[in-house]
Amino acid sequence: MLLFDGWGFLHVPTNVEDRVAPRTPHCLGRSLSLVLLAAVVFLASVTALRALVPWPEHGALAARMKHFLAHADDYDLLFVGSSNVAHGFDPAVVDAELARRGHSLRSYNLAAEDMQPVEADFVLREVQRRKPARLRSVVIELLDFEPTAVIRDNAFSERAVYWHDARSLCDALGRLLRSAAPLFDKARLSWLHLQHAAWRLGNLGEADRVLAAQRTHVDPVLAAVVEAGGFEALDDRPDQATLRMRAAFLANAPRYRARTAKLDAQNATHGTLPPGLDDELAMQTARLRAAGIEPIYVIPPVPHPTPALHAFAARAEAPLVFLFNAPGRYPELFVFEHRYDETHVNRAGSEVLSRRFADALADVLDGKHGG
Repeated sequence: MLLFDGWGFLHVPTNVEDRVAPRTPHCLGRSLSLVLLAAVVFLASVTALRALVPWPEHGALAARMKHFLAHADDYDLLFVGSSNVAHGFDPAVVDAELARRGHSLRSYNLAAEDMQPVEADFVLREVQRRKPARLRSVVIELLDFEPTAVIRDNAFSERAVYWHDARSLCDALGRLLRSAAPLFDKARLSWLHLQHAAWRLGNLGEADRVLAAQRTHVDPVLAAVVEAGGFEALDDRPDQATLRMRAAFLANAPRYRARTAKLDAQNATHGTLPPGLDDELAMQTARLRAAGIEPIYVIPPVPHPTPALHAFAARAEAPLVFLFNAPGRYPELFVFEHRYDETHVNRAGSEVLSRRFADALADVLDGKHGG
């Protein structure tokens, strides 16, 4: 076979060694070393950039987390969950009621719209990593949810990509694979989760956010949320989407009242927890308690039956659970004048809910578990 040498002249191999240049162990080792070096450089680069990526802004999560991480040692109690928690529990009211009952605690609300359990656990792990000096308890929204909705409804949003670290990816895939979803949906959504993890690993599209985070502009709306301890009443949000929710609620008041009327009876029926949820809650509880943090689970006053979660709360070995989706026990949380829409309380309702929660917690601290 004819070959060109480095000067462009033809070279005719004269022996077998010239014709076949074997890859020696030295060459293979060098190639492998280069591959490993490239991998190390890549991982070091993306890890360094990941440390600069700010928390997502959607749901005021970035503002809440930035404040908490800067003042983590100032708080004894945290709230984590979805909009039902973000707009339902007012730390100022909770703290004042606890103080009236003789318990000096300071609380902060880290909940945000659309926060599902996997993302909430990611937030809790970030809180634990900070090792807050005073943190004694975390209030976690307890959801009986459909695992397929975790990623389907928020695909490739900043929030969805942000929480897809290795641990959260495994948790999300586990929930999905144990679910009763059709096999095709499991495969499609599993692939979607893997894509999110890859985007997070490679920091795709994050450069603009890193640069934007260096700006010093302070949004007055977000500043007000932080000033209120992370709480935001829906009454204070004049955006069109929120106003449409309110209008739909007012137009469908009979449906809301009908759903509320059946809620206690539905919660009293026997239900089965989603596969694996029992073990996940046990592991989360054990992890938090090992860090000296006591989990408190809550079901906000939503007009949705959760019989499986009510049955779970009744177990002797279950962690502390406050069940507020019980109109018979908490009728004032379901009256029309305390609702912003079918799912959320308004400011007046949040004051009632916050006081009821604080009283229940004070009972526990006083050794009188009222549940």
